[in-house]
Amino acid sequence: MRIERWEGRLASYLNASKDLTFEWGKTDCALWAATWVRNCTGEDFLSEWIGKYKTERGAATLMRKRGFTTVSDIADAALPVIPVTLAKRGDLVLHPVDGCLGIGNGVKSHFLSIKGHTLVDTLSCAKAWQVG
Repeated sequence: MRIERWEGRLASYLNASKDLTFEWGKTDCALWAATWVRNCTGEDFLSEWIGKYKTERGAATLMRKRGFTTVSDIADAALPVIPVTLAKRGDLVLHPVDGCLGIGNGVKSHFLSIKGHTLVDTLSCAKAWQVG
């Protein structure tokens, strides 16, 4: 369940993210998305991952050790998959090309990747997960 006033938290979180720099193990797409889930619902999927790797290779190794191949697999294990057409503001989405996790915000979805903070049309996203 989402906490009260999550809408304001979403706006603040996405606005603050525009200045973030992608960093493996700290502010990569999966940890950025998991931080949002914690801020929105109180559910902590973050502590099992944050600070446990420092490189892309380290992330891939840890994912394999935990039985995952992609960040989509991790989201599948944590949240209910929903059709992209039903994704609401604050739900997680999968980038249609880069395969990174993002946060839906209506017509556009936000992503924090190696390329920086970017926006993509939500309906072009490859997958979505319900948050709360």
